[in-house]
Amino acid sequence: MEKPEEQSESENSLDKVRAAKQAYREHEVGYTTGRSLGKQLRSSHLLMLPIQMALAPVLATLAGRWLDGRLGTSPGFTLGGLLFGLAVAAISLVRSIKEEQD
Repeated sequence: MEKPEEQSESENSLDKVRAAKQAYREHEVGYTTGRSLGKQLRSSHLLMLPIQMALAPVLATLAGRWLDGRLGTSPGFTLGGLLFGLAVAAISLVRSIKEEQD
């Protein structure tokens, strides 16, 4: 009667080995999925680029216009805000291009 117990122990150890192999495979699949997720996140960053390029000048111009209204300096801060927003948008574009090339 000891032989059936030995067989069941060996079957248990085989089941453990199979379970370990399956866990390893699932871990590897998760790792590769994680790498492709990183690529997708970089791609989504590029999708946000037009929004960043549009919002930076608009928000900076609105802030400059608000400052002009508060301080009574008509076109100074509005134009400065516009130029600042355009510079931020250009820097964002250059950084995104460099990141995409790497």
